[in-house]
Amino acid sequence: MLTSALYHRNGEDSVALSVFVQDEKRYELLWIRNVFHDFLKAMVEDRDFRERAIHKLGNMN
Repeated sequence: MLTSALYHRNGEDSVALSVFVQDEKRYELLWIRNVFHDFLKAMVEDRDFRERAIHKLGNMN
C-alpha cells in the first residue's frame, strides 16, 4: 500500500494531490516506487507539467 499527499503553494499557484494505491500483490508498487518521487518533484517544480497532469487527471472518465 502506498499513500502520499502533497501540497505546494508558489505565489498565486497552488497544487494539492493525494494518492492511495492498494496493491495486494505488489506488482504495481514496484514500478510506482521508482517513478513517484520524480513525478512529485515535477508537479512542484515544472508548471507546464503540472498543468498537463491536472488536465489529464481531471479528464479520466
